[in-house]
Amino acid sequence: MSGQPGLVSVLDLEPASEDFLAEVVDGLSGSPRSLPCKFFYDERGTELFLKICELPEYYITRTETQLLRRHGGEMAESIGANAELIGFGTGAGMKARMLLEHLESPIAYVPVDISKQRLTDSTADLSRAMPTLDILPVCGDYLQPLQLPR
Repeated sequence: MSGQPGLVSVLDLEPASEDFLAEVVDGLSGSPRSLPCKFFYDERGTELFLKICELPEYYITRTETQLLRRHGGEMAESIGANAELIGFGTGAGMKARMLLEHLESPIAYVPVDISKQRLTDSTADLSRAMPTLDILPVCGDYLQPLQLPR
């Protein structure tokens, strides 16, 4: 995303509503009945997930954050300078940002998330914090094939 920091242009590969309908019918027709969690990542669902991440029982985000704080420099060193980083399911983008801050002269970041609003918000924040970084956000279901920007 070149241009003015904070302005976001999202590559919208969000699945069509008929794809969602087919998946809902398929999931609710099965035994046991189920729905893919991606259907809950609208703005409210994303807010709820962020609250879940703060619970003591949900250790995953806390552990990943601790690993990035402790070993982010080593990770960045292994990745090397001028990296292009792709993040699948980036949500608020806080962990990707932690890694990007360690990287030497990262040239591009491609966050991929199904929640367009969360993607837009987190990308705008990151763009303001790292205005020289080329950010190419993609809204889509990363469990399905998708064409990422070059």
